Amino acid sequence: MANEEFNKGEHVAVFGGELDKETYIVDTVILCKVLIVGHSDLVVESSESYMTTRHIVPKSICRSLKLSSDVLASSFTLTPQIGDLVVSFFPGYKTVKTSEVSGILFKIVYRLGKPSCCVILCGTEMVTVEWGNLIVLHRD
Repeated sequence: MANEEFNKGEHVAVFGGELDKETYIVDTVILCKVLIVGHSDLVVESSESYMTTRHIVPKSICRSLKLSSDVLASSFTLTPQIGDLVVSFFPGYKTVKTSEVSGILFKIVYRLGKPSCCVILCGTEMVTVEWGNLIVLHRD
């Protein structure tokens, strides 16, 4: 994508990684805002962690992030239904591994007019999980 055009004020993904004698791994992405568009380089602003920093980066390691406002306004997460194959994830802190439970959505428990938790059938075991941590894997 050497011919990609960039514009001041837009957001870009800036890729990075590791290089040694045997391998080259591209495994990091930092989201940045374009401040200046040069011939081959960009000046970008990164708000990683607590500080805002500015960097000169080659255009070749950047990808423009654009989304139509129509898509944003009309996109919603899929609401799980009884019988769906779902996974519930338990988000941990950076130092704690995220764990998952998957199975068939068996029951939804409502509190104060909205779903609060649910029961997933995992093999022969019934597991109660928080509603807000579900994602639908498959629906018939």
